[in-house]
Amino acid sequence: MQLNYDQFVNIYFPIKPTINQKGSSSSISVSKQGQMIKEQTFTENEWKSWREHFVQEIELQNILNECKPNSFLKIQNWVEEFQKQMYRVWIIYENMSNCQNLELYIKNNTISQEKQINIIYQILLIGIELQRRKIFHLNITPKNLIYVNGFIKLTDFGSSRVIHNYYYSQKCSEEQKHQYHFYQSASMLKIKMMDNFDEQDLSFQEIVQDELLQNSIFQKNDEWSLSLIICQIITKQFDIKIKNYEDFFSFNSYRIKELLKQVRNQFPQLYIFCNKLIEQRLGLNVAYNTLIEITSSFKTSVSKIKPLIMRLDPLNDNTERKSTAQRIAVTNNYYYVSIAEIKMKEKEQVDYQMNSNNILTTAPNNSKKSIDDEKLDKMQFLHSSDNLNDNQFTFFLKDPSNVIMLNQNQLKEMHLNEKTKYEKIQHVNCIRDNQFSLEKNQYQEISMQQSYINQNNIQDSFLNNKANQLNLATIIKLFWDEEFMQNDVLKQFFNESQIHMDYELKLNHSLSHLINYKSQILKISNKQFIYQGYQKDNLPHGIGIKYIKQKNWKLIFGIFESSIILQCIMIELNNKGQIQIFQGKLNDDQTKEGESVLEWFKIVNQHFIKQQKHIGLISKNKIIGYGVRTYYNNSNHQLFNYVYQGNFENSQKQGKGKLYKEQQSNLELIFDGEFNQDQYCGIGLAYFNKDLIMQARFSKGKIIQCQNLKYKEKSVTVY
Repeated sequence: MQLNYDQFVNIYFPIKPTINQKGSSSSISVSKQGQMIKEQTFTENEWKSWREHFVQEIELQNILNECKPNSFLKIQNWVEEFQKQMYRVWIIYENMSNCQNLELYIKNNTISQEKQINIIYQILLIGIELQRRKIFHLNITPKNLIYVNGFIKLTDFGSSRVIHNYYYSQKCSEEQKHQYHFYQSASMLKIKMMDNFDEQDLSFQEIVQDELLQNSIFQKNDEWSLSLIICQIITKQFDIKIKNYEDFFSFNSYRIKELLKQVRNQFPQLYIFCNKLIEQRLGLNVAYNTLIEITSSFKTSVSKIKPLIMRLDPLNDNTERKSTAQRIAVTNNYYYVSIAEIKMKEKEQVDYQMNSNNILTTAPNNSKKSIDDEKLDKMQFLHSSDNLNDNQFTFFLKDPSNVIMLNQNQLKEMHLNEKTKYEKIQHVNCIRDNQFSLEKNQYQEISMQQSYINQNNIQDSFLNNKANQLNLATIIKLFWDEEFMQNDVLKQFFNESQIHMDYELKLNHSLSHLINYKSQILKISNKQFIYQGYQKDNLPHGIGIKYIKQKNWKLIFGIFESSIILQCIMIELNNKGQIQIFQGKLNDDQTKEGESVLEWFKIVNQHFIKQQKHIGLISKNKIIGYGVRTYYNNSNHQLFNYVYQGNFENSQKQGKGKLYKEQQSNLELIFDGEFNQDQYCGIGLAYFNKDLIMQARFSKGKIIQCQNLKYKEKSVTVY
């Protein structure tokens, strides 16, 4: 809330200055109650142009604090005062008498490896929360991460942007203005000054769609900054001041490689993790899960892990000495290397690793899978980098104090020589690349089948590519129209924002062109259906939403190709009156087919309550084959669910299967045997608890004959 200056003085004075940042208009003080107070000064013109965004910054940060109080710093009050032709502004944060920014905390304290891991966990969670809410902070630095009583909290959202559905202030209600904030850059303000609202809408859509679909701002700024900070936490080196992923391919490339070497020496278990993360080959969600897996295996000795890391290391000293002669000396301060040469160096290193006969000699017995994954990751990175233009350059800086720029003719001549060299080498390695690509595709196909059920998602060989995933919330933001709210179910669905975040369209590589396809938005409304989305020749093509008007209505969020639905998320009512959400493929006659995910909901107190979830195969709208079905218990008194793993026929449990009781992510087996039309049938084992097991004959879900009873591994006579 905003205070006037007199209130501010009465409540918080006297204040004690603590930190003054050189070259900045900000200073930090502490109030008599222990709150941190940040003071900034503005000229009159600066404050008039900045004030509105300043208020939005405070609201946004406090909304995040309400949702995640341990991850985002709370702003209690703020004050503005006009003095001596300048505006002085004070921001009062929550009471934090022992707080420090992360850089000072790391430098001034001895941090154990366990503490480092804890801090990295918290930083990844902050990034995941920002990414989930489509918030681009754009200024994540160690000084904007505050260490408070064991928690890491992010602050200073002055440069942030938030993508949302309300572009103009005249279209926002007061409630919407509180919930959504959109940072208005110079280009945005210029668009808002247009007189024609239709032109405004087209211009805004072009900007917002690019950011939503590519997520480029977050990847190249916030995700990159968080990756760099994680390396800095391990090494205590905070002197690299860069934000963008492009900086990895510029003057700071040499320094980042040196930073990664220090990570390898100081915390070898996390070296490969940091290397992948900073090269943007993991993503924050995958990085978080990977970190859990790595730390769970820390009992493996460092002496066994380190030799393996050295062999997999693309920055290995031996490799560097061999490749140094290939660089072209330009001046005493720089070495020049083209992107083509970088790709060839990395490929040669991967080939060397793959052909080494003794690569497993120093690894633990369970390390082969991680090594294979590492090889595939490296080759995937090389193939993805083929899209880069060969005229992009990398400069390895030896002495930052002497910068001697190259003239254009030198660059052109060097590029021509390097490109010729690269084309010759590329021709020689073409056959080897094709062979490896075939092996890679076979490996990915097998992995897809094995992990489909375990990961509770439809998997294919290209799902790890973010460009081939599209969140349901994104489609709604792009194309939702009030005309889709044809009944109470769809009205309630539109308000269930959490459900929107839980669903994604995931496509294989052959369909990636459709998920990135954009055109003018087409709207069709007739007696049969309503459609709004991208188009080609006035037919649905690319991303879109389709509502089918019939007695058994359907709402489809899909990927279309000339009106044919290739992949979709579909909402409908089943014959039991349940709300059914389907993820998968539809045939031409709109029957469900193939690998899919089905979930069933009911509406209770104006909320969607999940009842069941099924992952498995479906044919002509009937569930068949092996699958996993979860039955959710929505009682407040019983905090457990039931999980069935086994065979299905005609959408019912049929044949062999196992029924589990799930409580706090632990599965406890309660029945193992035969099922017939969803009921126990034939001979099976019933597990009443850990000590009591009964073998019996069942019919229509009931025991008709008890054959054997075991208590604590001892047989008991049954009469």
